[in-house]
Amino acid sequence: MALERVRANQTGTGTPFGPTLLKDMGFTKETASLLNAPFGALQLLTIWLGSYLTQRFKQKGIILAGMMTPVLLGVALLYQANIGPVRQLHLALGGYYCLSFIWSGNPIIVSWMVANTAGQTKKSAILSVFNGFNAIGSIAGPLMFNARDSPRYIPGPRATLGVFSALMGCIALCFVVLLFLNKQRERQRVASGKPAKIRDTSMMNKHEAYALKDLTDFKNNEFTYVY
Repeated sequence: MALERVRANQTGTGTPFGPTLLKDMGFTKETASLLNAPFGALQLLTIWLGSYLTQRFKQKGIILAGMMTPVLLGVALLYQANIGPVRQLHLALGGYYCLSFIWSGNPIIVSWMVANTAGQTKKSAILSVFNGFNAIGSIAGPLMFNARDSPRYIPGPRATLGVFSALMGCIALCFVVLLFLNKQRERQRVASGKPAKIRDTSMMNKHEAYALKDLTDFKNNEFTYVY
């Protein structure tokens, strides 16, 4: 009924990539639907796990890298399972389930940006840029997988492997840049007669009065960046 509805109003419909991938691995549609069910549960679990770990250990970059590692592994497994003369279905299925960790990344990335950006205007601009690039990624991502590459879709996992490898590099770069910026803030505080080290309360419930001033992180030398 839903498909007939969109057929009537000409809005179009799409096919979820996950079930299509499972079906093209050789499973029936019914089996593919059953095998896709744990993926949704894993998504919920990984989102909760990533959020809990960032709050528990007061870290974002390291936790983000840790949560993206299974994704990188999963894409590598999918690629490896499909390049041989005989497809390794169990290896491919395990790699597919590893991809569920990708859903934990978005809330960590957003919270990392918010925690490291001060000033309402600057924060809104940063989030707008993020949403813009997120939309570009959503458009570009499916283009990596073409029907002509069915049923193994070798170019897709290969390109995705490169993307997530670059992501891991970006996380490491952000960590180093934030470390440098914190050292820079320490020198600025010392130059203005303040203590070099200020307790970071950005991931706690306690905040200082100056936090209510709408200063950007560059203008406030008491701002501490979150790794």
